[in-house]
Amino acid sequence: MNQQNAEQIHEASLDLLGDPGVRIEHDGICDKLLKAGAKTGSDSQVIRFPRELVKESIEQAPSEIFFAGKDGTGKSITPRGETLNWSVPGMNILRQGKHRRFTSEDMADIARLVEQLPNIDAVFGLALADIPPK
Repeated sequence: MNQQNAEQIHEASLDLLGDPGVRIEHDGICDKLLKAGAKTGSDSQVIRFPRELVKESIEQAPSEIFFAGKDGTGKSITPRGETLNWSVPGMNILRQGKHRRFTSEDMADIARLVEQLPNIDAVFGLALADIPPK
């Protein structure tokens, strides 16, 4: 991925964070975000993030984060450092103006994206709407 591609993805992300925003199903977190400068979206649990708020938040973010393990060990991560893999039990997606469950076609699209991102090793653990659990 070159710098131009990265900037296009960043701009598209800012557009989506601004409108339609993100559904956050926790009233306390919604309240804190609104107090920090976020805006209400299509309902009270949809939060829209103005570009300036996102920019300020990125500037305030630490350049390194330490994840501690239960056994006292841990791992530090940086934007260009070693990757940590994450798992999610399920996912929804907004595509072409429609909100729906994540499918195997979406997984293929994500896999193609992840292949281009040097700091991500894998995506796993997603619930796919078109493939029933065994």
